[in-house]
Amino acid sequence: RGPVTSLDIAVQRPIIVTASRQECSVRVWNYASKECELSWRFPGEEPLAVAMHPLGFLAAVAFFDKIRVVQVLADELKPHRLISAKGVRLLKFSNGGHLLAAAKGRDVLMLSSRTLAKVAQFKVQSQQVASLCFHP
Repeated sequence: RGPVTSLDIAVQRPIIVTASRQECSVRVWNYASKECELSWRFPGEEPLAVAMHPLGFLAAVAFFDKIRVVQVLADELKPHRLISAKGVRLLKFSNGGHLLAAAKGRDVLMLSSRTLAKVAQFKVQSQQVASLCFHP
């Protein structure tokens, strides 16, 4: 098993999503039962970042050239949408789950989590974006 390179937690369900670049996989863990519930491999594609919707039914996975949004179901991760976005290294859903932020270099792209349409785009002036956080 490879190292975890990204992780996020759902607020409303006892689950954590992790990504491993070395394994090219994403796993969904139930921290109440301490078990891996779902696993999905992406042969030849390294997941760079993951984000879990606060309700725990959607997850976003960033790859080199795209963001894959998947539905987290009881027994599978079902592909939902594919967003073309190169170089995304950080993902974060807003506290209410209505927005998805994607950071690449000095740019932050804000997407509606319902439609996955671009809501806004910001450019940071000083340094590359190191982390994403929404104010409560």
